[in-house]
Amino acid sequence: MRFLPPSPAADAADAQFSREILEQHVSEGVLVARSALRLAVKNGVIMSTLRDARPWSTDEVTTLAREAVDSLIAELSATAERLDAEAAAHPVRGRGRRRHDAERELSRLELRARTARGVVQRLRRMRTDDSAIARLVETARDDTLTELTKARLFAEHEFANQSADERRIAMEGVAADLLDLRERLDAMRELGDSGW
Repeated sequence: MRFLPPSPAADAADAQFSREILEQHVSEGVLVARSALRLAVKNGVIMSTLRDARPWSTDEVTTLAREAVDSLIAELSATAERLDAEAAAHPVRGRGRRRHDAERELSRLELRARTARGVVQRLRRMRTDDSAIARLVETARDDTLTELTKARLFAEHEFANQSADERRIAMEGVAADLLDLRERLDAMRELGDSGW
């Protein structure tokens, strides 16, 4: 049996497959990054509200959101550099199975590094996109409201000491908050918000 080198068409198909795999990994990484950013901004707002007793400030939370994006960009850039260094130091030696395993590990390291750089590219675009930052701030506000409402409603044994009127007033506030959130969600759907 004779082994022929891959044809240009096979190389192009492999390259397309590799791009699709990378795009899938980057998209998944972006989802994780979005979740991490939401959590970081929400926690920052909660700490500012509870610890420092600071009122909501869209400008301050926007700054906090941009700082969270910057921090994640720095972290992922450092990860990509570390993975590049690991890949460069990773020897591909041996024969047969041993070589195959070394090549797979090298490919895995390279894919992880390229994925991190792809997520960093998208985060940099987000960092300069005022509407994406505004959506992050709005989500942080909603998440914070949810957290603080839960804390207010489910404080340890506090609900047992409320009168029926106090519970009714608290629930009316929650109902109004939920209605407001529902209206914003419907408006986002109408606009076809695709995220960033």
